[in-house]
Amino acid sequence: MTQEKIRKMKDFFLDALPEKLSAVLQEYNDFTAQPAPLDAKSFGAYHTACKNALSHIVLLMKMLQLVDENNKEESPDDWLKKARLAMEETNTDDE
Repeated sequence: MTQEKIRKMKDFFLDALPEKLSAVLQEYNDFTAQPAPLDAKSFGAYHTACKNALSHIVLLMKMLQLVDENNKEESPDDWLKKARLAMEETNTDDE
């Protein structure tokens, strides 16, 4: 694969991933705003869906970090901390 093709793929991901990450974060936030089901089977499905969504979020962040040469210092863990703080601030603003 040529360097030009690699650069084009990185550019594609740099353009697409932030929007996708934002959408997944919003969908996760909306989903978890609902009360968890009380029966065991439904709660298990809810819990699994939450874990899968978080794995998806982390994967998108890692992919974005791989293609963004300007962001090598921050890890996905740093991003998650910032996201948690932002969500806490948003929740505080809503009250």
